Amino acid sequence: MPSDTFFRLPEEKRQRLMDAAWEEFTQVRFSDASINKIIQNARIPRGSFYQYFEDKTDLFSYLVRPLQHHFFDLARQEVTQVKGDLYSAPLRIYDRFFNSDQQSGLDLMRCVQIIRRNPDSEFHTLFCSEDSPISSFSELIDTRPLRSRDPAYIQEVFHLFIFILSSSIIDTLNRPEHREQIRERLKLRVDILMHGCSIHSAPTF
Repeated sequence: MPSDTFFRLPEEKRQRLMDAAWEEFTQVRFSDASINKIIQNARIPRGSFYQYFEDKTDLFSYLVRPLQHHFFDLARQEVTQVKGDLYSAPLRIYDRFFNSDQQSGLDLMRCVQIIRRNPDSEFHTLFCSEDSPISSFSELIDTRPLRSRDPAYIQEVFHLFIFILSSSIIDTLNRPEHREQIRERLKLRVDILMHGCSIHSAPTF
């Protein structure tokens, strides 16, 4: 998260740094992105950069946060629409993501570019990071089909759903021509997660 010093910068200087960061992260893989190039294009001293962000990862996380917020806004709407039914929500969120205007905003378009530049990175961590609003979904979930009503258990179940859903979305962004196959695989994974893969009775928590 940027420091207070960053937010106190003049708008023009702050935007110049953001534009330079977007330029670098959308042109090369994250591992190859250079802070030196960013600060050179932004025309700021290296020492000043570390007054604003902890490191390259901190800056990167700030840039892609709009996609995280967009994803969770869609998820919250769809989970509410199906009255907390985790079995039907993931496919609805997936379809809504690709049928909405998620790529109409400049920042979201850039996020998609970044994902495509890093096809083998673990970008699902973006959706499940420590500051993501996963915990706020607990009260929306219909817990009746679950083996436990413990809040920690419910949160972990939802975390798993978000994991397979975000992986499918990222996979589709990287390979849009395989969208139908990826959607079917998501459907299968949701079924396995909801009903298990063992013929034996599940333990009670």
